[in-house]
Amino acid sequence: MVNGSVSIPWKTIEEARELAWNGPGFGGITRDMEIWKPTIAAINGYCIAGGNEITPACDIRIAAEHAEFGHQEVRWCMMPGDGGCQRLPRVIGLGRALELILTGERISAQEAYCIGLVNKVVPAERLMSEATEVAETICQRSQLAVHACKESITRGIGTPLREGLAYENLLLQQLFTTNDRLEGSQAFAEKRAPRWKNR
Repeated sequence: MVNGSVSIPWKTIEEARELAWNGPGFGGITRDMEIWKPTIAAINGYCIAGGNEITPACDIRIAAEHAEFGHQEVRWCMMPGDGGCQRLPRVIGLGRALELILTGERISAQEAYCIGLVNKVVPAERLMSEATEVAETICQRSQLAVHACKESITRGIGTPLREGLAYENLLLQQLFTTNDRLEGSQAFAEKRAPRWKNR
């Protein structure tokens, strides 16, 4: 805010349209999210407006018990314009997303869990250790398979089922050609932990 006025990252409506379609968007915080490595959010405290736009952009979301969530932009004649209106309905469903965005009300971590906005709610002192434990579990898996699963799910959202199934099968066929897939089968047969090479 400069001299009581809000600064915006464009000078004309044409520049705004260019930013909307070609990035980085309004705040630039949720554009270009084609990240095939898993993202884990550890949410501690207030997760409001822009913070709550980052939340559904992450794959796994863990909240401290005292965390609060909200899209309060309508209170200031704004909107969740950096991904919130698009991602939140995909995560929690249309009805609950509309309710949260249009009322501008806050919800507790427990309610966020009940509607699927967060995966787990833990005491604040366990927040980072819980997030780290989830990350370590994922790191023990084949990273080629993790990448393929995330890409398949992400690219499949919003596509006709037939297209999603075809893309999923394409990625599966690629996994069949890897050394790690052979290692996974052998490790399973030998009842031992696999030794991944990521190739």
